[in-house]
Parts: sequence; C-alpha cells; structure tokens
Amino acid sequence: MANFPYGAEFSPDVFDLQKVIALISAASGSSDKLKSLIRTKYWNKPGRSARSSIILSMNTYLSIKSYGLIEETSRSNFIETPLLSSMKMQTSSQGMIDELNRFLIASREGFVFLKILEALKAQDISITMTSINAELTKCGYTNVNSTNKYISTMRAWLSKSNLFKGDSYDVNWANVHSLLGLSGDELEKYLDVTTDQLNFLRALVAIGGSSVPVNAVCQYSRETLNCALPEKNLSTQVIRPLAELGYIGLQKRTAGRGAKPHAVSLKTNAKTKRLLELLGQLQNLPADLRVAIAFPLKDILVSIDSSDKYKKGVALEHLAIWFTRALGLSFLEWRSRSTDTGGAEVDVLAERRLLTQERWQIQCKNTQSSIGSEVIAREVGLAVASGNDVILIVTTSQFSTNAKSFCRKVHQRSMLKVILLDSDDLVAIKDNPHLVGAIVAQKAVSSEGHIEEINIHLEAQKLSATKVKKSVKNAISEKAKKEIK
Repeated sequence: MANFPYGAEFSPDVFDLQKVIALISAASGSSDKLKSLIRTKYWNKPGRSARSSIILSMNTYLSIKSYGLIEETSRSNFIETPLLSSMKMQTSSQGMIDELNRFLIASREGFVFLKILEALKAQDISITMTSINAELTKCGYTNVNSTNKYISTMRAWLSKSNLFKGDSYDVNWANVHSLLGLSGDELEKYLDVTTDQLNFLRALVAIGGSSVPVNAVCQYSRETLNCALPEKNLSTQVIRPLAELGYIGLQKRTAGRGAKPHAVSLKTNAKTKRLLELLGQLQNLPADLRVAIAFPLKDILVSIDSSDKYKKGVALEHLAIWFTRALGLSFLEWRSRSTDTGGAEVDVLAERRLLTQERWQIQCKNTQSSIGSEVIAREVGLAVASGNDVILIVTTSQFSTNAKSFCRKVHQRSMLKVILLDSDDLVAIKDNPHLVGAIVAQKAVSSEGHIEEINIHLEAQKLSATKVKKSVKNAISEKAKKEIK
C-alpha cells in the first residue's frame, strides 16, 4: 500500500513558490517557526478562529513536506532538500514551478496519476474525482477519497507547466516529455521492463557500488527482497535487456577456467536517474495495474507486430493482462509466459468475485496460421480439470471453421463458456476500448445460438444483452457480425 502526496491547502492559487521558499529560509530549520510564518502570512484572517488558522498552517506545512521541499530530522527541525536547492537556482518563477513538477512526476506519484488519466480516457470512462479516486485505490493508494484535495492540488500544480489541454484532464504528453527531457518513444521503451528486471534493478540500487557481482545482486534480491530471479535465463531475460536499455553497464572480471562472474554497475546519468525514479512509482503496483496504466492497447498491438522477438513476447504478456484488467478481473497467476513459448502464446488465470467466484482462463496467441479445434479442446480439458468457468482465447490471426464448430458443441454440452476473439475483434476493440466488455459479451454465444450476457464489469456502463448488440453494431467487423447471427 502507498500514499498519494498529501496536498491539503497547498494550492498554487494561494501560494507563490518564491514566497514559500523565502519563508522556509527564514525559518532556519525550525518546524514551529515555519508553521508560525505560514500562519501569519496566509491564514490569520479576520473572522477566522485561531484553531482554524493553526490547522490550516499545519496542513500547509505537511503538504510542503510531502511535496519534497523539506525533510524533517526531528519533530521540531527540518532541513532543505536537494529539490529546494535546485528550485533556488532557477531564475524565474516558472523555472521553479517546472522544477517542482519534474519532481512530482518522477518522484511523487505524478507519473502514475497522469497514466491513470490516460487509461481512463482510453476506456472512454468519464474522468471525475470519483473515477480517479477509484483507480488510485485499485493501485494501492490508501489515503485518497472524494473529500480530500490531494488530487486537485497536484493537478493544479501540474497545470502550471501546461501539462493539460486547457481546463480538462486531457494530458498534454508532448509537454510532459519536454519537461522530463525524455521523448515519448524513449519513455515507453524504458518503462517496458519486466518484473524480474525491476527486481534486479531494485537490488542493484540498494547494494550500490560501481562494480557488483551478478551473483551478489541475485542473492540480495532473493534473501532481502524475497524475489527470486530466474537462474536459467538470467542473462537473456534480465541482464542483457537492461544493458541494451542503458540502465546498467557490464564488466568481465576474469577470463578462463575459474573465471569470476560478471559484474554490473548502475548508470548514473541524469536521464537514467529520472527513469529509475519513474520505475520506482510503478514497481510497487501489482503487475496487472502496472501494465494497465502504462501501456494503452493501441501501443501493445503495435509492439506485437515488432520484428524484435523479445519485444513481441513482452507485448503479448501485456495484452493478456490488459484484457484481465479491462474485464474487471483480478490477476491470479501465469500459467505460461512468452519466455516459455518463444513469444507465441501466454496464459493467465484470473477471477472475479461478486456474489459468486468466477474463474477465467485467458490465452493470447501471436501466430500467422489460423487456430484449430485442437487448441480449443486442450483449453477445455485444462479448464475442466482446474475448475475454471470461462475460457477466453485471443489471437492475432483467425479461428478455423472446425474450432468454431467445436466451441458450439462445448456450449451445447456443458456450462463452460468459451469466447473467441480474432484479429478483427482486436481491431474493433482497439478503436473502441470502452466497448471491450460489450464485445466480449457479444462473442459469448449460448447453446441455443443467441447472445448470452456475461456478468462483465464495466466502469462506464452496464449493458443488457439487447443493449450490447446495439452498442457494438458499428464496432465489430462484418465478418464478426455474421458469426453472431
């Protein structure tokens, strides 16, 4: 669990950063003096009670601390932070604001906040305080609700660097990339990091030093972080990709018989430091949430077509998790990953807990050839043996006539639901991601041949079977519509 930055009262409409910095300097490290200066400057107003002024000044002080301008060394003393020193070096008020906002995005959950806004927009969910709070809560932030001002305060500061389009919550990513000094392609490339790679970086950062043996990093990750790294394919799955991304440097220690293991070092340039800070926000999120807010479906589908086999495999895993998240399911575990299948397929087990528990078996396949009935038969057998209720198979190609016929027989003879999504459906969902639940429900055909409504969780809308058909009429291909009739 994590906390969103405390932002009560600290609005840019009230506080000028130059004046706030002057008050911090005047307090000379005394917390009580800084609170008193804030109270005198901003909150001692005619008609306001002394108690109210004290509470407002305390809230402001806590916000200044949460936003990284000061760091407490004891209950009564504080020190200025590197952020504050950097802000003091700026020659304009806008320069100070931009420096603060770089810090908020990289180090104070600002990046997660912006990505959540992007994810809500991609699903065509109305962006309100309620929907933002709900997403932050799912991401593990425990201190947000509809009554506090933390979200609106951060948005207000970020808007001072023109990071939103007008008064909306529509993120101006070009300005975000410019502020961070990272291009959009560069940022997405660097954030496309697996859990094992994240754990390796976390261990390396914690150990420190310019030349750390790989086995020492693995030992620290296993024994201290309680995260075992893959022994068999560590070089190809973790070390080499991190080196290619520019996060780490490699050094050969000795050669020949009895050679010592390779050593690694963390790159310390400013760009890598900022990227690691961004990763620090994401690494504490569950894997399904991290992917959902970081990688929109359209970007995942582009990566699936990449000529890079490794990138295609990671994108396929992202696709499986995207569907898990979009359908309101909770990720349980991987049954198989792209590293085990050469990037051809991945399998996820997920569940939904409403009045009853419903277990889903999700398979994503990246192949040129059509999917035959033997694939459906294998998945049905596994679902029956494991007690799963729904099978969702997503392919970048098509399903054969035999596969669809076998699927209908399964529906006629069992309570198991089998849902088949092909490349046409992926295009329809990419263009209309907010209708993913409706399209999936439309593809679930009962044994009588009519649409069977599945209890799909939709943030924006809950559709009956009749409304589902009407809503997706123009979203799915002519071929898919013919199959449903």
